[in-house]
Amino acid sequence: MNKRQPIIPNDPDMQGATAALKRAAVHARELAERTGTPCWVMRDGRIVDAVTGREAPLQP
Repeated sequence: MNKRQPIIPNDPDMQGATAALKRAAVHARELAERTGTPCWVMRDGRIVDAVTGREAPLQP
């Protein structure tokens, strides 16, 4: 499997965007664990709670 080289943007504001998004994701999961609320993420094409692994209920 070939991994692509990450693209480094020229815009200084965008250079730290990936790291900022990763920090925000960690914070969101920690907050969800502390408060007992779901933290919905997409895994394998399904929406699941990152904390419990439960799938999201289907909406009619």
